[in-house]
Amino acid sequence: MPKSAYIAAVSEPILISLRPAELWRRLVAKGVDILLSVLLLPLMGLGIQMAFYWHNIGPFAVGVLLLPAVNIILTKTFLGTPGKRLLGLRVVRLDARALTWQDCIQRQILWLILFVAMSLQIGAVLPGMRSELDQVALTKAIQEAPSNWSMVSDFASAFLLASGLLVLFRPDHRSLQDIWAKTVVVRPATA
Repeated sequence: MPKSAYIAAVSEPILISLRPAELWRRLVAKGVDILLSVLLLPLMGLGIQMAFYWHNIGPFAVGVLLLPAVNIILTKTFLGTPGKRLLGLRVVRLDARALTWQDCIQRQILWLILFVAMSLQIGAVLPGMRSELDQVALTKAIQEAPSNWSMVSDFASAFLLASGLLVLFRPDHRSLQDIWAKTVVVRPATA
């Protein structure tokens, strides 16, 4: 399929021709999004501290699920994350219909699986931990008592790596998340 063959519906009923985003734009957009995600670290850190203090994985899970949840909301609301929008990119469906919440969730499903698996893996060792966060003790506890969740976490991590590599080699630069959700990251064609 030629690069200019993608057609996507935007908020108004007019169809405009779009082409897949260039690789460099996707990579820069991801870098911007990673830098902006640093703003969520204090909230994530608070959730981690509360999890260790209460010996309950709930606050940790909420903390680590913030990033995928924010990405889902931003993609649905603005057709992309801040990095994508800053570089003039948007996420659209291949069938030219408007993005649904399901599409946006599917784009983040690998991240959600990874973060849930990490939370459950850490939750499996929380009961034996002291009240304060001790990174060395946590790492040692996870290594000494591996749970089934570590396999799920490793599997999700491998898929995320494969997804990143796929972006490099596909002509349309679609990731596994894009293929799964039947979406593509595009930028408007210039005249």
